[in-house]
Amino acid sequence: MSRTALALLPLIGLASTACLDTTDAPGDTDDPLLDVDGPGTVPGFWPVANVDHVVFFGDSITAGVGASVPSREYPALMVDNDDDAWPAWTNGTLASRYPSLGVSVLDVSEGGATTSDLDDQLADLDEELRGTPLQGTGLVIATIGGNDAQAALFPGADVDGILSRALDNIDRWVGGLRNGTRFTGNVEVLITNIYEPSDGTGKTSSCFFGIDYSDLLGKLDGYNEDLGAWAQAERVGIADLNGHFRGHGFVEGRGTDLWFESDCIHPNDTGHHEIRRLLFAALDRDPLDTRRPDADADTDAVE
Repeated sequence: MSRTALALLPLIGLASTACLDTTDAPGDTDDPLLDVDGPGTVPGFWPVANVDHVVFFGDSITAGVGASVPSREYPALMVDNDDDAWPAWTNGTLASRYPSLGVSVLDVSEGGATTSDLDDQLADLDEELRGTPLQGTGLVIATIGGNDAQAALFPGADVDGILSRALDNIDRWVGGLRNGTRFTGNVEVLITNIYEPSDGTGKTSSCFFGIDYSDLLGKLDGYNEDLGAWAQAERVGIADLNGHFRGHGFVEGRGTDLWFESDCIHPNDTGHHEIRRLLFAALDRDPLDTRRPDADADTDAVE
């Protein structure tokens, strides 16, 4: 997938069926928000019946860093499965879920982005739209907040202030998505929370020069909880990246069970696929159980 400031991506397989089974997924709008593989939540009225446009925002994870080739970046996998790497996911695409989508998938993500850069990404979208809002229902997907959290690792950093501003920035961004200037219809938003590579220990010799940041894990958990509470009030979906990657970091993960790249920040090929799986579990409102046999088969598939 080309990585320009904003890329228009072709979609394949409009007539195919969804890979994840949502037959028993509750859809009552009065249902409480649903856990998806941990403290992540999705609105009770999901899965969304139709989506006309998808826009990816966010940081280097969405920009594809860590994937060995562009076709294995998680947004690319959501658009057009890499059948060689993940043969069981041939029909696991956005197009298989949203036949009305056509070719309208945009990407304004940027490596190194913090939550404060979301305003710039809105401006990038505005430049592409040239004053003409996208017609119909929009779906916005983003990985964001990890670079804010990294800034909190520096000695003397105002951790509470950094994380509080991150929430404020995300809230303002969602308001900008939903103010009617960029989409004419409803805008559904799905964001990942923040993960870390130490499997919840706060220290690994492989990462961050061996820094012990265990005293900051409570702050990270608090941020993720606050993000979930805010999302519930704003009817935003949160995919629990932190919970899903727990056990697949540099303390417990080995071989294909390690989902991080060697820089301890970005997902590897398997990690990108797992982000794709997690996001679709949220969009399908089908809780993801990593112990499912098909999950084990998928994880072993990439070479």
